[in-house]
Amino acid sequence: EIARDADENPEILHTAPHNTPVRRLDDVRAVRQPDLRWERL
Repeated sequence: EIARDADENPEILHTAPHNTPVRRLDDVRAVRQPDLRWERL
């Protein structure tokens, strides 16, 4: 199934995964705009 999808529409593999809570992590954005959180114990 994956091989068939890759032959028919290779762009689908570049945007994978599709059915997870978080799609793809944007590594560049994560480095440039870190979302740092902490709380006092």
